[in-house]
Amino acid sequence: MPDHAAEEVERLVTLPLELEMNGVPHMVVMRSISLYGLSDVILTFEESTDSYFARQIVFERLAQATLPTGVTRAWRLFQPQRLVYRYVLESPDRSPQELKTFEDWVVERAYRSVHA
Repeated sequence: MPDHAAEEVERLVTLPLELEMNGVPHMVVMRSISLYGLSDVILTFEESTDSYFARQIVFERLAQATLPTGVTRAWRLFQPQRLVYRYVLESPDRSPQELKTFEDWVVERAYRSVHA
């Protein structure tokens, strides 16, 4: 839907896909974004979930989704390769600059030394 506003794509494509995918077995997180005529729905499954099982369930649900004429369906399967960690450094007695220095010289170096 290249000529449609993000709000229209959200209403006509993203929401129906989210509703159809809701409750997929072993799904941990569902995220979506609608931009520039595209709807991107991302499903994250439990690490132990068989990828063939997940793919089959998603294909079945995708085929059942009611979408406007002309909407094409594409999918990508990503295998988890690494974890992304997010953190916040806070201190009642350190300035933001001191925390940034600590992050640069201690935390970042410690993360770089970790091997999967």
